[in-house]
Amino acid sequence: MLLEYVCGGELFTYLRNAGRFTGGTALFYAAEIVLALEYLHSLSLVYRDLKPENLLLDRQGHLKLTDFGFAKKLEDRCVFISYLFMSYHNTCYGVPHPWQVRLSSY
Repeated sequence: MLLEYVCGGELFTYLRNAGRFTGGTALFYAAEIVLALEYLHSLSLVYRDLKPENLLLDRQGHLKLTDFGFAKKLEDRCVFISYLFMSYHNTCYGVPHPWQVRLSSY
């Protein structure tokens, strides 16, 4: 796969050079990430490799997601909820959380 040239570099490099984002900058990038993930979820795609190194900046400073090697296309929303449940459940060493009960009832 060939991607277009994105001249702004990685968000990771920008963050490392800046040291820390201002509240407004952090809010801007957080909103762009949420919008990108929301769009992918509307296509039943789960992006599973979110990190600053995989976020590129274009000429205007907007983000582009890269590295879809771990992305997964889901056929049905129940699988998506189950995937979220199992991912979180496994990282919590089997300790149940109240929201897990609500998700499992759907």
